[in-house]
Amino acid sequence: MEEEIYANVDHHLVYGYRFDVFLSFRGADTRKNFTSHLHRNLVKEGICVFLDDEKLEKGERIGPSLDKAIEGSQMFIPVLSVDYASSKWCLNELVQMLEQKRVILPVFYRVDRGDVREQKGTLKMSFLKHEERYHKDVLETWRTALRDVGELHGWETDNMGNQNEADLINMIVKRVLHELNKITYYVAEYPVAVDSQVENLVKMLNPKDPGARIVGILGPEGIGKTTIAKAMYNRIAHHFDASIILDIRKSTSLIQLQNQLLREITKNKTMHVGDISRGVNVMRERIKDKKVLVILDGAESRDQIQALACKKEWLHRGSRIIITSRKKELLNVVNEIYKVNELDAEQSLLLFCQHAFGTEEPEEGYVDIAKSIALATGGIPSTIEKWGSQLMDTRCMDEWKDTLGMVERSMNFIHPKKKKKEVWSLVKMD
Repeated sequence: MEEEIYANVDHHLVYGYRFDVFLSFRGADTRKNFTSHLHRNLVKEGICVFLDDEKLEKGERIGPSLDKAIEGSQMFIPVLSVDYASSKWCLNELVQMLEQKRVILPVFYRVDRGDVREQKGTLKMSFLKHEERYHKDVLETWRTALRDVGELHGWETDNMGNQNEADLINMIVKRVLHELNKITYYVAEYPVAVDSQVENLVKMLNPKDPGARIVGILGPEGIGKTTIAKAMYNRIAHHFDASIILDIRKSTSLIQLQNQLLREITKNKTMHVGDISRGVNVMRERIKDKKVLVILDGAESRDQIQALACKKEWLHRGSRIIITSRKKELLNVVNEIYKVNELDAEQSLLLFCQHAFGTEEPEEGYVDIAKSIALATGGIPSTIEKWGSQLMDTRCMDEWKDTLGMVERSMNFIHPKKKKKEVWSLVKMD
């Protein structure tokens, strides 16, 4: 039965992996049947799988890149078979997988979950042999790993009812695809006012609209466009067949960005286009059949928009494209523009205090100076975070006053509507 399967997942660290799945198995038990069939079906869906080919052939040998492969994998599928625990390599893999604190999808292949958890049956015999060779601390580490994985919900081949192994493999592949689409991004240490901004953006995206929509997020540098976009992604990505955030600022190659986008949409890790024009044509063909969420973060030129922002008429029903930029003229392709607002005085003080004091209110004796610095930042989150963090380790009032002077000297105009000091020399906006 397919259920929720987690092992203390840290959602802040779930992107940027070399492999989607690390497949752990005892070659002698499953190399010619279940494991090879599962591997083939995963790859067929465009899932990048680490599987030690030598181990598949010989049933034992571990490749030299094993440690890095485990560290570089987003999730793990241990195929726990009758003879799994007889291999120190398999047991060490299991220990390392659990240490990563990521998604683990265990398959109890012709072995009872309780036997794995309590090391009974053939697992007990395996440990009796291990006791002759290994230190008790090593044995306890292995036992703990088996107990932990035995507590996870997974698939038991002996309890499948009328379903066969092909049905089981289909369920596993479906679950992996589902998990891969659940990547979440780190938003902020102190996400002040982020939720309210996301709520406003959700209304603009209008999830009830069955058509496709393209929305722009506009604001000066440092105001939180990326933070809001990531929070939005975390909230709605699971509603789409494919989803991705492209950080345009980190790549100078439009072709590289096109390939990244296409690989995510198609789930084909080997897809490659060699020039921008071809990339646009391929995107037009591949994107029309899937409901996608694409966030283009940090657009700076029309070339980027033309190469990466799919036209509305190309999109499948329900698709959403979000473009963040500090340049309003680049957002003429969108349906609507969401302008990110500066933090108000209360929000600015709250965020400043969290970074400067580690609390939500100023310390005694620092109320007035904290309010003055927070106000002088102009409600720009990155500016508030910068000055607050710099003052975290000092309670010298002279240093705080010097900091206030630096902030005030760097401003170049007063916002007439809010009557708030704005530090626009720290905030670039065209």
